[in-house]
Amino acid sequence: MTTEELKSVIRQVRDLGALAIHFSGGEPLLRKDIFELVAYARGLGLLTRVNTNGMLVNAESAKRLKAAGLTECGVSLDSADPSVHERFRGTPGLHARALSAIRTLRRFGIPCRVMTVVMKSQVTEGLDRMISLGRKERARYMYILLPIAVGGWDDASEEVLTAGERAQIRKLQDLTFAHLEMPTASTNCCVYRRSILYVSANGNVTPCAFVPFVLGNIHDQPLERLWRRHCASLSLECRGDCPMNIPRQREALRKHVDEVAQSLVRDPISIP
Repeated sequence: MTTEELKSVIRQVRDLGALAIHFSGGEPLLRKDIFELVAYARGLGLLTRVNTNGMLVNAESAKRLKAAGLTECGVSLDSADPSVHERFRGTPGLHARALSAIRTLRRFGIPCRVMTVVMKSQVTEGLDRMISLGRKERARYMYILLPIAVGGWDDASEEVLTAGERAQIRKLQDLTFAHLEMPTASTNCCVYRRSILYVSANGNVTPCAFVPFVLGNIHDQPLERLWRRHCASLSLECRGDCPMNIPRQREALRKHVDEVAQSLVRDPISIP
């Protein structure tokens, strides 16, 4: 999408009453207009976060993010062991770049959260070391994500954590620093709490960045219409894990999205 198209999305997000917008990816710092977009969102009163792998964070980009008013920056770091992180990410030298990014952001006064995906091999000793590293680097806090069977892991159900493994991870939570995406076994999915919506780089709208089922496209439908139609018929719940990790939950969510998308096709409107 162009800069102006993304600004339109940001305005629509604000008009829906959202409090925050997160620029993710891929790698959002590849966009030359990311600083302009962050400043635009802040000008509309939205909290902003950029999620990055750290490769493109340097003194110049951090200074520009600070000037744009960025509220927070998330840096992905999946292991305290450089070889594990770089094998997982497929990029030599990325561990050092991520640590450098955390330090640079701190130097420019941008709050930084470390985002880590807990693989089975990291339960729980590796995660404990990861939390210690985050504290050592003086990150604002750590956000712990669970593996989700989508994207490159679509057929990797063996990577999904068991209920017992999730329980072990939850014991490492610390309200002052280490936060878990699903903090308790009764935590409902954020999609079902109606607290999230994702707009992809080509304008496709899905219930979440980890849900590949498309409600519609912002080039064809106003975001408000997609959101309200989605919420009006949403009556699902999934507690303690992502619905994409549970076949029956995944199918129920797919069916819901398909029904919303079909209802919008049956009830078209013209976009000026």
